Amino acid sequence: MNEQNKIIECKNVNFYLTKEHILYNVNWTINKGDFWAIIGPNGGGKSTLAKLLVNLLKPSSGEIIRDSKLKIGYVPQNTFFNRHFPVTAKEVVMMGFLDKESSLNMFSYTKTQKDKANKYIKELDLESHANKKIGELSGGLRQRVLIARALCSKPDILILDEPTSSIDKKHQKDIYEILKQNNKDKTIVIISHDISILYGYAKNALYVNKEVTIHKLPQINQNQNGKHFCEIEMMMGEQYE
Repeated sequence: MNEQNKIIECKNVNFYLTKEHILYNVNWTINKGDFWAIIGPNGGGKSTLAKLLVNLLKPSSGEIIRDSKLKIGYVPQNTFFNRHFPVTAKEVVMMGFLDKESSLNMFSYTKTQKDKANKYIKELDLESHANKKIGELSGGLRQRVLIARALCSKPDILILDEPTSSIDKKHQKDIYEILKQNNKDKTIVIISHDISILYGYAKNALYVNKEVTIHKLPQINQNQNGKHFCEIEMMMGEQYE
């Protein structure tokens, strides 16, 4: 593998929580342009791995090496908001453009930024909710808002933890189509239980159940009339050495 394409590398990563061993000896490389699906059972360590990747947690042993210029966009699984927090969905999306030196002032955004935010708001079918308070939205709508915010931040890599878990099938597919388009210039890592919808989108899969196993996804047409493919079929795809 071309070393210049490597953006994150996990080397012998272990993670403990008190006496519980959550992740064992994770060796995994993410390269520029990858589209990874992280799958596995509940409690297997998927969300923990995502938090390790974005530096919210530190490995108990081993190391995670990141490209020094890497910009990470992260959409967590839980999207709890104070219902009384005075910010609209559109304002949350626009926060993707902020950096440490920016102020929370809608008038400080450029026309280009506003146009980009409106583009993602439209693509994610949020136009009718844009001026509503974020705390008034359903969990699924909040997830779509956070995805739009992450896209506005112009990340090199997007890491999304169950972003479609509270979203209906139509909007799930819309989100995956948007991610597929963004995969042309961004690396995508997504945790999901929805194996079937990832066919035709993700290029490889990381199966996480304390330890990790890397698989190439079989090339199956994504338009399968809504048929569901089981995880066993996926695991019959080629495994990396």
